[in-house]
Amino acid sequence: MTNPVYARQDVEAKQVVEDWGSLRWLANGSVGNVQGLTLGRVVIKKGKSNPRHAHPGAEEVLYLLSGQLRHTIGDQSVMLNPGDTVAIPDGVFHNAYSIGDEDADMIVAYSTGRRSFVLEDKASAVHESGGGFTIHDLTISPCCNQNMELEPVLAEYAKIGFKNFEVFTTWAKSAVDINRDPAEYLQLAAKYGMRFTSFHLPAIADDFDASLERAISAMKFAKALGCEVAIYKGNSRDLMIRGAKPFLDATESLGVTPVLQNHVGTPITTLDDYAAVIKGINDSRMKSLLEVGMFHAVGTSWKQGYDLLGDSIALVHIKDMVGAQPVPFGTGEVDLPGLLKHLRAVHYGGRIVIEMDKRPDPENTLRYLTDSINYFRDTCGVSIP
Repeated sequence: MTNPVYARQDVEAKQVVEDWGSLRWLANGSVGNVQGLTLGRVVIKKGKSNPRHAHPGAEEVLYLLSGQLRHTIGDQSVMLNPGDTVAIPDGVFHNAYSIGDEDADMIVAYSTGRRSFVLEDKASAVHESGGGFTIHDLTISPCCNQNMELEPVLAEYAKIGFKNFEVFTTWAKSAVDINRDPAEYLQLAAKYGMRFTSFHLPAIADDFDASLERAISAMKFAKALGCEVAIYKGNSRDLMIRGAKPFLDATESLGVTPVLQNHVGTPITTLDDYAAVIKGINDSRMKSLLEVGMFHAVGTSWKQGYDLLGDSIALVHIKDMVGAQPVPFGTGEVDLPGLLKHLRAVHYGGRIVIEMDKRPDPENTLRYLTDSINYFRDTCGVSIP
């Protein structure tokens, strides 16, 4: 061993800087202090992602020091919080999105002193360097088929090609019961190759203490299902604001991101409503959901919504609309290709939830959703096999 101590100034002098962050190699064959492994420190800037890549001949272990990551591994996606560790098998394509309030700082190690990497094939490489989304970034909402039970709707959505599912606790017939064993639902999702990624919480209501406890219990249930984001609700602005701090304090350690949602007929219908609730809560732990269709229904563009919410957006819901009426994708007034282009440009790292509810011909919704796959691939640039 020629260099038993590798000084900090030497590490900093050889730092590799990318537009998405930086890499500092602490130990490897090139440094000369070890031959059988590679150890490094990586920072991914807030809101950025590194290119999707693989390491032939080497396993990787990542330990997250600070920040928050959504990490893709093959066709899986996992959430990482400080103190979490993830292992990536030899040759599996992967990358990480920094989705927290700060840069993501991590330690990485490889089972070789001569780490190499290859980018994924051309179509995927465009996505992972910021050029597009894949089917794994899309989540399907059961609001599209609100009268279907959970197992049939999972089966149909999986048949269409969707991989991720948004969970309801009320309203839809596919709603889950938070008093049941979450393992039952996980087994059902696994049966159809689906995973749960976002979750509708029960609202904070006039029975304040009891409803707050229900929302907290539901958040824990969302965590048990593996959800990344949960939608925080209240029956009035005042209730939402009053409940936010105790809710956030009780659930912060779970690692599930809470978001506010705009929706016609709720306390957050307009931009002014959204701004008032954000101001009233005044807590950066509460993030936001950009509900594109519901903004369009009240005459607000997705761009206006994005300008208000900006970096706080942790989830996006999309539907195509004519006025206030949902229509099949590609037949309405919403500039969805422009939205996805913008989200790519700002390195948005969250999910995009597909919705198509309240159609006058619900018997055709599954066919419309099947057709939407071609629309998202051919018109919106989503990478779909």
